[in-house]
Amino acid sequence: MSSLSEVLGQLCNLKLNVIPTYAEDDDEGMKDIEDYRQWYESHINEAILTTTEYIHSLTELYTHPDSHELFTRWLECRDAFIKFLPFTYDEWPNRGDDSFDEFSAHQRKSMQSYAKKLISTEQCKNNDEIMILKKYLEKLVELKGLMKKE
Repeated sequence: MSSLSEVLGQLCNLKLNVIPTYAEDDDEGMKDIEDYRQWYESHINEAILTTTEYIHSLTELYTHPDSHELFTRWLECRDAFIKFLPFTYDEWPNRGDDSFDEFSAHQRKSMQSYAKKLISTEQCKNNDEIMILKKYLEKLVELKGLMKKE
């Protein structure tokens, strides 16, 4: 079994691979394991919930790329996921900003194209992005268990 410090280190490394497009890591190497431990102690349940919902919404969208409803749901889950990703901020325009609709339409087309490629190769549910997010979720759950033992 891994130690608390080992799991926190693994989460820090995985975080860099799960940050969504147009979100940025605000850590820039300035935070240490203790900063992450404190952050996760306060937000572990929300991080697990939002990561689970984000994985589900992304999988659904990749399975049904033409669904406007699923794209909207993915945007909502993405916002929540970023909110509970430590030391991360979103650069996607806010709803209501003049550029939001145009930016979202462009991103939707890009995701549709990518999803159709995944469908053609039968990798909708097991592509690299989903697998890394699942690994991140596994480590969050492991961390929660370790924090309960402290």
